[in-house]
Amino acid sequence: MDLATMGMHLRMSGGSLEDRLDAASRAIIRRALTEASLLAPEGEKVELDEVDIKGEAIAHCRKGKVVPCFDYQISMPMRIRLNTGELVTGQIEVPEFTNSYGGVSDDFEVRVPFVRDWHCDPATAKRMHPFLLKETSTGIRNALLSCVADLEKAHESAAVPPQGGTLSRLQEIAALESKLAQPPFNRGTPVELRQM
Repeated sequence: MDLATMGMHLRMSGGSLEDRLDAASRAIIRRALTEASLLAPEGEKVELDEVDIKGEAIAHCRKGKVVPCFDYQISMPMRIRLNTGELVTGQIEVPEFTNSYGGVSDDFEVRVPFVRDWHCDPATAKRMHPFLLKETSTGIRNALLSCVADLEKAHESAAVPPQGGTLSRLQEIAALESKLAQPPFNRGTPVELRQM
């Protein structure tokens, strides 16, 4: 890795650029999922209570170029208020939504690990589970695939390489960081070795 690329990486890694990139990515994903039109078999709305996103968006620096990547695990509790007055609850998970291996795959996995029968008839929960596995998971997948273009736009705007940094400035920053990594003074020097 050349010194300029290493300097770019040091300036961006774990800094405000990656924080902005991650925050923008999470907001785009949450918006796409909450605005998705997910319907139950009789037209009832599938409500996603809270979209929990784990993972990160990072900016890799390779050969002087910034390559933004994201890798997320998404889980969301859902509920359906049926026209019959029953309440179906459960969980929907996307174990891997990423562009780390190239583009986002069209067939990433969407799971519905369980549907609870706490507030509905067990037969209703059993009837809803296959529907959620097939139809709702397809809707979730389509919503996430539709936001990939927005994610790429956000990543392009957030991942503009820092300008104005010369090689000498990058060396000064590296020297300052190494100086700050050392303790400011040495408390362990014996009295007899101190210079008067």
